[in-house]
Order: sequence, then structure tokens, then C-alpha cells
Amino acid sequence: MSLQPTAVKSIEQLRKHVPSIVKAVNAEPGLTIGAAVNPLFAIEELGYQIPDDLRRPLEHRIRFSEAQTERLRTLAAEIHGGVGEEFDIESEADLARVLPPLLKLGPDQKLPTPLTLTPQLKWTDRCEDPLEGYRDANTVMKALLEYREIEASEPRLGSRDLYNQVRAGSTRVPATAIVFQLASGSASQ
Repeated sequence: MSLQPTAVKSIEQLRKHVPSIVKAVNAEPGLTIGAAVNPLFAIEELGYQIPDDLRRPLEHRIRFSEAQTERLRTLAAEIHGGVGEEFDIESEADLARVLPPLLKLGPDQKLPTPLTLTPQLKWTDRCEDPLEGYRDANTVMKALLEYREIEASEPRLGSRDLYNQVRAGSTRVPATAIVFQLASGSASQ
């Protein structure tokens, strides 16, 4: 099932389409299961074209409260300003590139691996951020650690590979039917 191709220019624009997206997703059980894995891929499958610069803000808005989303945006601006460049804060490769000079690591000093913080969900065991030892190295690290703590506090969206496997039926999930509902006061048609 596909809707008319629609180029998404803002979260606000996409928000206006939420009722029709929910209706279309609920109409196809396989797409509903796929949307539970990664709603962005399901939205794209319905014909919405999401530009790269909106992906992370949309992902954050799906995963986090408005207050958390705003805090992540504020922390990202602080981190980028302190580092002197924009980079993907959630990318292990980008962190491995920007942190050594920021932390003034010598050639024989290495960052811990992996750099990714395991999700710290309510039902999982907590673990220390691998970058915690650098908290006091400079002002950027406190903001980075707070960002990472918030980012790891909610489940991450599934990868494209997982989404495709679920949609193809080659990977089974522990659900056979899901129905999405709009909360009262949500976007209207």
C-alpha cells in the first residue's frame, strides 16, 4: 500500500498527516509490525520522503518526550559549539574521530571500545558509560555524557535490515497484531 509521494519538509507538516498514516499502517498488519520496529521506515513505505536532516529530530520525537527532545537539541548545540564542528553525536565513528583531539589524547592513549552506551532501560541492568572516566576532562564531556544518558534511556529504533526482515517475514517478532491509536488531543485530520 502506498500513498501519494509526499516530500516532508518539517515535523509540523508530517504531524498533520499522522491520522492518515495511522489509518494506513493499521490497515496492513505486516506494516503495523514493521512500524513497531521502526516507524520512520513504515512512514517512508507509505510514500513519505524524509530528508536526512529531519531523520534524527523525528527519531527523537518518536522516542522521547518533548522536554527530553528539547534537552537533547540544547545539549547537541552545546556539544557542537564546544567541539567547533557539527558531527553525529550518536555515531561511534564520529565520536572516535572528534574525541581524541578534544580530550588531548596522546598517540599511545586509546578511547574505550565500544564507545556506544548500551540502552539503560528500566528493565535492563545499568552499566557505566564507557566515557564516564572523561567527565572532568573538559566542559563538553559533561554535556556529552548527559546527552548519552538521555539517548540511552529509551529503546532505539530498529535498523533497516531488521525492518526489511520483519516485513519479509524472515524474522519473527513476539507479536502477531498491533494497533496504533492516536492519543486524545493528538494531531487531527
